[in-house]
Amino acid sequence: MKPSINKTGKSAKATPATIEPVANSNPTQLETSDASNPRQRPQKPNFQERRHYYGAMDYKLVARTSDTEFDKTRAKTKREMDVSPVGQHSYFVIFWNGRGANSLQLLVRKALSSLEVTKLEAVQTGSADQDTTDWPVVICATVKKNCAKWELALDAALKVKEILGGWDFEHIECEIREEK
Repeated sequence: MKPSINKTGKSAKATPATIEPVANSNPTQLETSDASNPRQRPQKPNFQERRHYYGAMDYKLVARTSDTEFDKTRAKTKREMDVSPVGQHSYFVIFWNGRGANSLQLLVRKALSSLEVTKLEAVQTGSADQDTTDWPVVICATVKKNCAKWELALDAALKVKEILGGWDFEHIECEIREEK
């Protein structure tokens, strides 16, 4: 685990969650004592989500770690998805743009090494009708067209999510998208 800086700028020690058996259940079933239980593996995006997730942007969704349900009305209404820099999240930007062998961006690149990544960026995404302060931060990895299968892309995205969690950025998701 990496030491972290909390939002007040003070150093904090990262501690791994302890693993304990779930009470009154199969003894092989484990649950973390952390407040957040492990999420289920995300589902493969259907054709509509894959095609319309990014709206008019020139990308198609391959895989994502978020379990938020796809807004099907976006495809019908052609509501635009927009992207903004992550400048409002300066504590994240410090680690993302860090230097050295253990920089967050370098570790993310290593986790994505099984894919042909052409572009890697940390952005805020949301629809144009939302306030940008409500937009979540997302790590977006762009791959060449038809180069990444869903299973491989999801495994890489989940590795990124694990790395982000180790740096106390559990709220940040990862998306693998391909050029149209």
